Amino acid sequence: MTLVEINTLIGLHFLADWVFQPRRVAEKKSKSNICLILHMMVIYFVFIPYVYLFDKDPSLALINAILHGIIDKFSWTGYIWARWAVNKAITGEQFKYWEDYWFYFTIAVDQYIHLLILFLIFY
Repeated sequence: MTLVEINTLIGLHFLADWVFQPRRVAEKKSKSNICLILHMMVIYFVFIPYVYLFDKDPSLALINAILHGIIDKFSWTGYIWARWAVNKAITGEQFKYWEDYWFYFTIAVDQYIHLLILFLIFY
């Protein structure tokens, strides 16, 4: 895998997972299968040019989208469960996740796993 391929994978991932993901989808994809499927479709279509540009099997874009969806479905759920296990008083609207260090840690781990899978799939 060349540096051009690696940078293209990272760039496409950034576009698909951040730029082309509306906030509503980001907030609801762990609870709403419709939002999750919409996000997975974006992931799939963003990576289609990559498979043709670098002569890869097109099914890899689908595999990536499915694995991406599985990770996204459970990363937020895992975060909420872990925060509740630490402090059972944290419930509902009173909890400001954006002020919590572990929220950002969860996003970092989520992104690391996504990139690791990208490199493993497209290698």
